[in-house]
Amino acid sequence: MQAAPLICILPGNEALGLGIASACGGEPCRPEIHRFPDGEQRLCLSASVAGRDAVLVCSLEQPDAKMATLHFAASLLRELGARRILLTAPYLPYLRQDRAFASGQGIQARHYASWLSGLIDGLVTLDPHLHRIRSLSQIYTVPCVALSAAPAIAAHLRPRLTRPLLIGPDRESAQWLQPLAQQLGVPCAVLGKKRLGDRQVQIDLGELPPPDAGLQPVLVDDIAASGATLLEGLRLLRARGYPPALCVVVHALCDEALDSALREAGATQLLSCNGVAHPSNAIDVRPLLAQATASLLGTAPAPQASLPCPLCGKPVGFSSALEGSGLVCPHCARRLVLERQWPGHSGEMRWALVESGDEDEP
Repeated sequence: MQAAPLICILPGNEALGLGIASACGGEPCRPEIHRFPDGEQRLCLSASVAGRDAVLVCSLEQPDAKMATLHFAASLLRELGARRILLTAPYLPYLRQDRAFASGQGIQARHYASWLSGLIDGLVTLDPHLHRIRSLSQIYTVPCVALSAAPAIAAHLRPRLTRPLLIGPDRESAQWLQPLAQQLGVPCAVLGKKRLGDRQVQIDLGELPPPDAGLQPVLVDDIAASGATLLEGLRLLRARGYPPALCVVVHALCDEALDSALREAGATQLLSCNGVAHPSNAIDVRPLLAQATASLLGTAPAPQASLPCPLCGKPVGFSSALEGSGLVCPHCARRLVLERQWPGHSGEMRWALVESGDEDEP
């Protein structure tokens, strides 16, 4: 009988790690991390590892500060004989750097994916910031499950808003905005954005309708880092005559000072998902992440089926847990990505051909 999976919880991820352990019947453990006076670290695991599946639990905001610990933890699990190593990382970094924007630069999304793929055997993450890279399978060489926070956000907003108008700050946000609007059955609009620098953006009203009595504007984006996009969006909404807006993000990577700045700019509140710890956390995505991790481990049922390859027409097996991920067709060797025919709904799924992304600004 195979031993229960080992859930290796890195610092700051205790609640998510314990939820994953409960979902998959795993044994939670926390590596002991000793810091030497010169800044180096030494990890030690007291749990038995040999022959067991292991799950590393670590959200990767502020990634540079976590890379060494993550690398050593994965390497230690491998050295101690782990059968398979998965990583559950609610936030996956470096995806915004998906092209070389100037001479002398590289595509750091690929560099990071190459490094991380060499450490692990599978990945679970939440709403990765995909733009020119359409699917994680284009840059990661391990199975990836890219979850959507839309169901959790919809469940949180539904009883709290009567006539919301969901607003995305740029066309890139449509991939998060539209599924959420469909699940709530409410209208949405997308603004236009041009990024001028790390903390400066230019936004136009795009397709935004005129304000209507009773409409509750809700600004929705995947990431709040500097907060420049939300602040500029709020400024435009107020100038257009809209009432104060609610701001909702999946990953709050900003400091606490942004909350007061948003309120001064015309926000009622900032709400975020709890994959990344932040004072604005209000939307619980931990059960979603835990269940997906259990499914990837094979300790929770995942329906199996096959769908035709859009190129050769032959059947290609899939699991619904792999939505947003991809593989190579075993018949024609074309790379495919699994997607829903109607994003945001529980309807039919299909294989789509992976194509190159566009070359717009980040």
